[in-house]
Amino acid sequence: MKEKTKQIVLVAVPLILALVLAAVVVTRERREAALAEYLLTNADERDVVVLVSSDFDKMHRLEGRRVIYSDAVHWDDVMGYDVAWVVGPGWLEVPMLGEVTVRDVGPYRVHRIDLAAHSRKRKGYNLLRNLHHASVHRSGTRIEPCPRRSGVFACVGEPWFSVDIKRVFMGGAPFECIYAHPRSDGELVIVFPQTPGGGSLALEGGIDDDGVYYPHGADVEMVVEAGGREIGRTTFGNVPGVQERVLTFVDPLQGPVPLVVKITAENQDTRHFCFTGWLEPAPDRQGGGEPLTEQ
Repeated sequence: MKEKTKQIVLVAVPLILALVLAAVVVTRERREAALAEYLLTNADERDVVVLVSSDFDKMHRLEGRRVIYSDAVHWDDVMGYDVAWVVGPGWLEVPMLGEVTVRDVGPYRVHRIDLAAHSRKRKGYNLLRNLHHASVHRSGTRIEPCPRRSGVFACVGEPWFSVDIKRVFMGGAPFECIYAHPRSDGELVIVFPQTPGGGSLALEGGIDDDGVYYPHGADVEMVVEAGGREIGRTTFGNVPGVQERVLTFVDPLQGPVPLVVKITAENQDTRHFCFTGWLEPAPDRQGGGEPLTEQ
């Protein structure tokens, strides 16, 4: 009797495991089929679909659509499209690249990102994406270079004085930016050596610390130079959230040209400043005169 039971178990266990595995495969296929049907129905052929999960197999059902398999959402992947459909698990967060609407399709979360609203700025030379070409130093009583180590420009002093690309929450929303903590004893200087030039610099930036909720917090000042002269300046105020600025150059920059960004604050305490920007092409016009501040 015991021998017979053992034989039954030896036969039954692999069979049960095979049935469970088959059920899992069928369930997964049905979920992916429902997702593919939703995307084919709603995503235009000119859109891009980004599948952010290691669980996805090659989804042949999405033939005819531009599909990217990735472990994260990168601006370089979706640049040039008006709409991106980002699919991943329910906890997935996406960078603020445009107006976002969210819908759950089975276990998947689908983010529809309208990139067209930001297309004007996004088509220019992206400072954040070209930070690895830049050099960084701090100037004050002496020049202090910030050598690049493991992708981070390591400046002298506390770790937060280094320059890096970070994803922070600013004003309650995620924001990918160049983390550039100013110091009150000198300037933080970021040099982009070979920019294509342009007619204006579109900026987004803000202060990511508790000081924005108190009146004593200092504003952050930014000066932009090219060709050894100042071409624009602006101030990011001591207020919550991302602030937008546009520096329009009276004399458009003719590339290739180095672009120098200088950042200062009267009080360096809790000035966790973060920004990004795009050099936009110059319009077809002629001009001359003094540098302009933001519009």
